Amino acid sequence: MTPEQAKAQVVDAAKEIVSITDLKVDKAWVELASCNDQGEAPFRGTVVIHYQPASSAAEDRAITDSIVGRLTAAGWSSDAGFHSYAPALHKDGVSVLVYGQGPGQHGSLMDIRGECRDVTSTKETSGDSEQIDLGR
Repeated sequence: MTPEQAKAQVVDAAKEIVSITDLKVDKAWVELASCNDQGEAPFRGTVVIHYQPASSAAEDRAITDSIVGRLTAAGWSSDAGFHSYAPALHKDGVSVLVYGQGPGQHGSLMDIRGECRDVTSTKETSGDSEQIDLGR
């Protein structure tokens, strides 16, 4: 997978997620990230979405549940072997973690991670994160 394909994989998934969930995106970024702690290949595309925060913990839980429900209905599935403090769903090699709004945060967060298949990028060539428009 090329670096461009790795980014496109997660940007396409992010656009699908925003469309399915009717998410009100504040900001979103795409970047290439190493799949290991050494900053070496392989790399994958990642998208981080900040979306409008809830007014309370109860509303945040309801929003997160709605996001998970809508994505599940659209073919995203949970993976019992994937452990996270946040709800995690998967489809076509892409994972999405819905963090919502944690204590002390000023917004809600979603992390979308692609497949670890870009073996051409390096720490030096992976570049910086780029702000993207997801159409909402």
